[in-house]
Amino acid sequence: MTNMRRYLSLLIATAATLAAAAAPPAHTVRIEPQRNERWWGCNADGQRIQPLSGPMSAEEGRIADTTEFLLSSAGRYIWSARPFAVAIDEEGTFTVTSDYEEVNALKGGRTLREAYLYCIHKHIRPQVSASESLPFETPLFDAGTPPLSTTLTQRGTLLLPNGWQAMHTIPDSTLLTVTPYIPAAGWDYTAMRRAGDLLRGSDGRHPLIVHLPEGYFACLNIADEEVAALFAEQLDQLARSVPVGNGILLCFDCGQVLSRIHDTAQREAFSRNWRTLAERFNAVILPPLHGTPPQWRPFAVAPENLSPETLRSTVTRMLNLGLTGRIYPFMTLYETEGTHDDAALLRAVQLAAFLPISVISTDTTRFADEMHLRTLHRTLERRRQLNGYIETLLHESLVTHEPIIRLMEYQYPGQGFADCTDQFMLGSDCLVAPLFDDAVQRTVRLPRGTWIATDGTKYRGPRVIRIDVSDGHMPVFVKQ
Repeated sequence: MTNMRRYLSLLIATAATLAAAAAPPAHTVRIEPQRNERWWGCNADGQRIQPLSGPMSAEEGRIADTTEFLLSSAGRYIWSARPFAVAIDEEGTFTVTSDYEEVNALKGGRTLREAYLYCIHKHIRPQVSASESLPFETPLFDAGTPPLSTTLTQRGTLLLPNGWQAMHTIPDSTLLTVTPYIPAAGWDYTAMRRAGDLLRGSDGRHPLIVHLPEGYFACLNIADEEVAALFAEQLDQLARSVPVGNGILLCFDCGQVLSRIHDTAQREAFSRNWRTLAERFNAVILPPLHGTPPQWRPFAVAPENLSPETLRSTVTRMLNLGLTGRIYPFMTLYETEGTHDDAALLRAVQLAAFLPISVISTDTTRFADEMHLRTLHRTLERRRQLNGYIETLLHESLVTHEPIIRLMEYQYPGQGFADCTDQFMLGSDCLVAPLFDDAVQRTVRLPRGTWIATDGTKYRGPRVIRIDVSDGHMPVFVKQ
C-alpha cells in the first residue's frame, strides 16, 4: 500500500509538471492596429522585414533582451523588463504574451521619433562612450588592412599596413584593429606555447591555429587572467606612444576564433576579458559580443561581396537597428584573396564616408581606375565640408541617444516614407542617397522644404527627382 501511494504521488507530480510545462503564458494582450499604423523592432538586424507585417509567430517574435522594444509610426511602443513574445496575424493584430506581467502598447507621443525618444529615455538610456572619446567628426582611415607587420612585444598583433611609420603618414584620424593573434611560427610562438599562453585546439594539447589570408596564426588565451593582464600592459604602452583616444579609434577583432572555442566556460571567460579590455581602451568590438554597449555596430564587408543587394541590405539593417539604440553604425572593408569590382568598391566607400563613424580604407591602390580615385577624393572633400555638422550631431547624441542616420519616416512622419530605406537622413538637415548599382540615374524622394544639391542646385519638396549619377558621384542634399 505504501508503494502504491508513492506511485500515485509520482504520477500526480509528473502530471502536474507536464501540465505546468504545457500551460499557456500567464498574460496575453491583444493590440489592435490603428489606422495607417506601422511598427518597427523585433529582430531588426535583417531577420524580419521592417516595418513588421503578419503573419508572424510568437516564436519569431520572442524578445529576451531588455534593450529591445517595438515602436509605431503612431507614437506607441511595446517594452518590458522581462522576456515577452509578439505574434502578428494577417490583419495586423498583435498578440503579446508574457509569463511575468501584462505587456501592452503604451503611448510615447504621436510619431515614430517621439515614441523612440520617450522609450529610450524612460526605459533604456544606453550608456555611450565618454564625451572625450567623441566626436570622430573627421573620417577615420582604416589601417586594419593586411599585411600584419606590427607585433606588440610578444603579445598579440596590431594590424597596420606599413608598420609604425604609417602613424606619421596617415592623415586625419585612424582606425587601428587589435587582434589576439600571433604568427604560428618563430621564437615568440615557441616561447608562448611552452608557457601555456596560447589557446588550445579541440584535442586539448596543440595550439588552436587560425588560417587568415595573411598566413597561419595562433591565438592568445585571453580567457586566462594573467595573459589578459600582460596583453593590457602592451596596449598601455601603445596608448603612451600614439594618441589613442585623440584621433585614434581602436577596434578589437577576435571574430576568427571565438566560435572555435568549444568549451562554454572558456568561451565566456574569453569574451568577458576581451570585452573588459575593449572597454578599458574605449574601443569598438568587432564582431559585437553579448553584453557590449549596443550603440556601436560595425558592419564588415568583403570587397568581392559588394553586390547591390548587399549594400541595400546593409543600409536597411543600419537604419532599422538605429531604432533599437545602435546609433553609431560603421562599415569596414576587410581584405580577402578574391577580386573586386572597382565601381562597386567606390560605392561602398562613398556610403561608409557618410555614416556616423566614417571609416575609409587607406589603400587607394585598390582603385585601378583613375576616375574612381578622383571621385573618391571628391566624396571625401564633401564629407569634410560637413565635419562641423557631424560634430554637432555626435555631441547631441550623447544626450539624446538619437540615431544619427535616420529612417526618412523617423525624421519626416506622415509623408509616405514608411517603406523608404534606399535613402536616409544624416541628422535632421542632410539627405543622403547612396548608389547601389551602375545605373546612370538615381531617383530621390525629397521631403517638404528647400534642398540644396552638391552642385548648388535648389529643389523644392515634396517631390521626386531623378539625378544624373553617370559620373559616380553620390547625391547629397542639405536642407536650407
